[in-house]
Amino acid sequence: MATDFAKKEKPYELFDKAKRRGTWDPSELDLSEDAVHWEEGFSQAQKDQIMGTFVGFYEGEESVTRTLVPYFTIVDKLEDAPFDTVQEEMFLSTHLMEEAKHTDFFARYFEEVLGTQETEIDDYEESDYWQNPDLKEFLVDDLEAIGERMRRTARTGDQHELRYILAEGVMHYMGIVESQLAKAGYEIFENVFSDISDDLGTEIMPGFQEGIKLIRMDEGRHITNGRWVMKRLAEEDPDIVTEVYEPKVEEYLERLTGQQAADDRYEDYSFDMATLQRNVSNANLRQTIEYIGPEKFDNFGADFDIGAYGDAAAAGD
Repeated sequence: MATDFAKKEKPYELFDKAKRRGTWDPSELDLSEDAVHWEEGFSQAQKDQIMGTFVGFYEGEESVTRTLVPYFTIVDKLEDAPFDTVQEEMFLSTHLMEEAKHTDFFARYFEEVLGTQETEIDDYEESDYWQNPDLKEFLVDDLEAIGERMRRTARTGDQHELRYILAEGVMHYMGIVESQLAKAGYEIFENVFSDISDDLGTEIMPGFQEGIKLIRMDEGRHITNGRWVMKRLAEEDPDIVTEVYEPKVEEYLERLTGQQAADDRYEDYSFDMATLQRNVSNANLRQTIEYIGPEKFDNFGADFDIGAYGDAAAAGD
């Protein structure tokens, strides 16, 4: 069926924005000052503190680039979908290009500024670089597993299963990895570099900050599209909220929010790490719930508080 140009849905609008706003080139960013700052403006302790976040983003961007293709396959297999599948695939084409571009940015940054393509620096998986051992699994292994399940489901053609695996994948990828984890990482970078810039009296890492600003604009479109798809699927089948979305959110809360308060890498900065992560995570989770519709959830509302959830879970233990 031909796409009706007069009936543009959200993915088409976001595709149009990506055409006009998402055409930046990582190769054109000036990283010369960043290389000097990394060598001269950071103590070794500071490098150790933020290197794990660099590594997490590099591995994460590569992971989402490698695991997005099955989403095209699932969308293409949907029959009588609650949205225009061609328009959604049009948007996903820009999404995939942008994730590849983000991987390109970090690959270049590691090479030209950090001086390495090695992400397993000093056995970071057993070091302070990953405070929560579930983080890399959630970012890499779980996305790969969902992608493989998508491929298997696409071969069956079962429309109920297609919708449910798409819903799980979108919540995991756009609803948590991009909306929760990445956004918290951006705020960490912004606050760390602001503190160091104040100490040095000059803007630190301007090339990186410009790159992250552009990446955030791209990922804002990804998150908006993901929320829109989840809302459409929930309007078609309200049970998808309690059977797919809520369990995925609960898994995220149980696996990836329990160690925030224990992270003392940033205790010498002006911001409190646990408070920052909690505020960013709360705001974005509430936005996702509000977009889908709080009335569809059993255990979460627009006023949901991650800290209160953690306290209740601890009390239950």
